[in-house]
Amino acid sequence: PLRCVLYLPLARCRWAGTHYSPLQTPAADSSATHVEHGSREELLDLQRRIRAIGDRADLVLPPNPHPSSPSNGAGAEGDRAVTNNTLALLVGWMNSTPKALKKYASIYTELGVPVVCFAPYYMHMWSDRVSSGVSRKILSAMKGSLSSPTSIILHLFSGACGVLLPEAVKEYSDPESVLRSKGVLPSCAIFDSGPVEFSNRSGKAGAKLILKQGGINYVSYLTAVGMGITVEKLIGKRKRRRERRVLASDLLQNIPILGLYSESDIVMLPSNAREFVSEQRSMGRDVASHFWKDSEHVRHFMSHPEEYREKIVRFLKHSHVLQ
Repeated sequence: PLRCVLYLPLARCRWAGTHYSPLQTPAADSSATHVEHGSREELLDLQRRIRAIGDRADLVLPPNPHPSSPSNGAGAEGDRAVTNNTLALLVGWMNSTPKALKKYASIYTELGVPVVCFAPYYMHMWSDRVSSGVSRKILSAMKGSLSSPTSIILHLFSGACGVLLPEAVKEYSDPESVLRSKGVLPSCAIFDSGPVEFSNRSGKAGAKLILKQGGINYVSYLTAVGMGITVEKLIGKRKRRRERRVLASDLLQNIPILGLYSESDIVMLPSNAREFVSEQRSMGRDVASHFWKDSEHVRHFMSHPEEYREKIVRFLKHSHVLQ
């Protein structure tokens, strides 16, 4: 009965930018022809597949993807170049917009790296069914278009790890993984203001932040808090267990991790961020972190654009994605 109340009125909503019932998954597009990896045609094919997922997904192409020479127009850092075929996978915060994510994508496109962007809606955060569906479509697009070894940069905001990583863990833990067999492997992971624990406390803090920024009125804030309490009671514990399993999986075991946080963040508390970094290091992982003093949740780039960009570039060099 609860599922009927929550899902059926939204059955025709554009959760992933495409009209479909929440109890169904659109069939994969099999009309695309296979093209050679590394070519502009391959990237255009991947772009078409990603855009077919819906208007919350896009592939942002650089003017000169995968440059092999230093002349990539990167200004003071003009001597940096991508060392191999590289793709950035950028998953935003809840109710982020493709327009906002493209600002972050510019960090990578300046380096000649194409960027898959996905802006999750609230149902992608709350519903495992919806998040798994869109994650499978993103991975399927990569399977269909990428044909040779490619380094994947994971750049995840806030609670986005709960959207993408569960399906990615399933894919790479499968002995017959298509992406693994092709050498399409994660090379590093960047967590911006995350991973935020799925709880009423973090949800209430997020709603409070949106209220402060003028994104909602006080009635909407109270409604969101009430819904958050309900969701917490129904699925909170299960989702937190799922996220902990994902973050402890082998997917992140052998790749460098960078956490970008703020001492002023009321959603991803600094204490929680330090606990996450400590837990990852206790598992023998290569984890770096940086804490700004004054930036708000998922607004570090807006407050410190040059420093944010430089942190990313240095980390990519450390990860051997850049030479």
